[in-house]
Amino acid sequence: MLQLTGHAHAVAADVQRHAAALPKNDGRGALAEGILREAAGHLSQPIQGTARCAQNRARLVRALYERLDRLQAAPDRTPAGSTSLITTLKNRDEAESAFHL
Repeated sequence: MLQLTGHAHAVAADVQRHAAALPKNDGRGALAEGILREAAGHLSQPIQGTARCAQNRARLVRALYERLDRLQAAPDRTPAGSTSLITTLKNRDEAESAFHL
């Protein structure tokens, strides 16, 4: 669990560094700031040591990597819309529960 938390902090730092390097008029920077705020909120919560907590931390790491990938992509390849971290996690939960039926 501590490894996932540390990894989330490291990827969040990468996202922040890439977002800071973007031009001010690039909307990807604002989207990155939004996910960084959400990540900070999730990471500020105490570790519970449960499987659910571990899954949520892993999902957070995955969402941060997705944002990092979008930041590293050329601007014309970046999707116009973006979903919040919470929406991303909910969508993944629904997809995962379909496999467990």
